[in-house]
Amino acid sequence: MVIVIIGVLAAIIVPNYVDYVGRSGASTTKANLQMLRTAIQTYRSDNNGSRPGSLAALSPNYLPQVPADGITKTNGEVAIVDGTGGWVYIPASGDVRPNLAGNDAYGVAWSSY
Repeated sequence: MVIVIIGVLAAIIVPNYVDYVGRSGASTTKANLQMLRTAIQTYRSDNNGSRPGSLAALSPNYLPQVPADGITKTNGEVAIVDGTGGWVYIPASGDVRPNLAGNDAYGVAWSSY
């Protein structure tokens, strides 16, 4: 009987925990992405409209360090979009996006962030 009760509780708790972790990772990624975009805009304001050549150029004056995405915890800038984490930054347009494949916990494509 005790094993059945533990099984029922686990069946209720585990999916909620997994959902919570996924939503928290999505929220962290959104917040860090906004932080990067704000730092890029501030850099542009301070440098006569020119964009940083890389995200690393934002540190330490505009960010203490490049923040990590909320899913893979990778904080580096990647050259190839492969969905393994980190950030994709295009200096020509100033666009930055998470390098994540698929959808977040809310069903929104990472590529649309």
